[in-house]
Amino acid sequence: MTTHSATQPYEYDSIRPYLDEEVPAVAARLADQPELRHLLSALLSEEETTALLQQLGRVKSVREFKEQISYPLVLRLAKETTFSVSLSGASRLGGNQPTTFVTNHRDIILDSAFLNLVMRERDYLMPRIAIGDNLFGRPWIESVVKLNDSFVVRRSLPIRQMLLAAQALSAFIDQSIQQDRQSVWIAQREGRAKDNSDQTQPSVLKMIASSQSSDPLTQLQRVNVAPTTISYEYDPCDILKACELLWRKHHPNEQYVKAAEEDLVNMKTGLLGYKGRVHFAVGTRLNELITSELEAELRALPKQQLYPRLASIIDKELHSNYRFYPINYIAYDLLHPDKAHPKELYSAADKEKALRYFEEQIAKAPTDAYSTDELRTQLLQMYAQPICNAHLAKS
Repeated sequence: MTTHSATQPYEYDSIRPYLDEEVPAVAARLADQPELRHLLSALLSEEETTALLQQLGRVKSVREFKEQISYPLVLRLAKETTFSVSLSGASRLGGNQPTTFVTNHRDIILDSAFLNLVMRERDYLMPRIAIGDNLFGRPWIESVVKLNDSFVVRRSLPIRQMLLAAQALSAFIDQSIQQDRQSVWIAQREGRAKDNSDQTQPSVLKMIASSQSSDPLTQLQRVNVAPTTISYEYDPCDILKACELLWRKHHPNEQYVKAAEEDLVNMKTGLLGYKGRVHFAVGTRLNELITSELEAELRALPKQQLYPRLASIIDKELHSNYRFYPINYIAYDLLHPDKAHPKELYSAADKEKALRYFEEQIAKAPTDAYSTDELRTQLLQMYAQPICNAHLAKS
């Protein structure tokens, strides 16, 4: 793994991970953070928490933090909150070729953390992680993510500053891939897809391609984009997402404003809730999806049409590689009984289990503003949506 050095360009300073020489002071401060101790105590015993924080205080580099703190914690989370975390399509990684993983977005923290886990277990590069600064509800959270080799996507800047920030981020990703030989993870959209529709935002591709060093298509080819599909059997935050979706449905002309601590509640629920089986499917790289004929077509497009077209190419690949579980088929069949799947895809016991799960999640709703029927229908739509996407991708 490439060692961080002070030679990174100045313009990266506001977004880059910590340099190794910055790590000891940050790690020592973090080890004394009461909120971090409280969060760890939900997963570890008091003795284990104390030992981990003591070890954190001795960390001297980003690599040590990832190997000694992050990896054991994520491994523990996987063992206690999942049935399995698996990977397919590894042969498409070309050995250990630096890659920009563009994935759908389900969980605030674990999408990238579990990707790091499956990469580490294959002895592949653990990617650097793009994370929005809107999630830094506490200063110590930014310290944690930057110790973990994450880089920051600046949100809500004035337009002029937004352009400069996008150019810096694009150049940082390019340097990571081309010079540092470090892989990168970035979600296909800003924020999680609450309805599981998983549509790549053209603005994300525009941000990746904003480097002034080359044209947009060439820049995306340089950073070696691999559409990668994440499939969770269960989403611990599903009822929270369902309530937000219903609020938006009931208030179409109003802006949804997050409650205080909402992101922290979602983070904790996603981290500690049971997820069943989790699967990562590495798809065909964008460079291989773009044939010479398609490249000629893309280069003829104006920029305002180029990014949506590229997003549709990535989405088709992402949607073609979902892994479905009984709960997905059951949700789809309950909504579309005229298009029901073959019954060998799930048993009567599977259906009973899924129906019981939906009722248990409805009972956890943080508000009584919505009826049981509304919540149930919303949950069914969320779990059925990946199958709908896959059908469209293959049509």
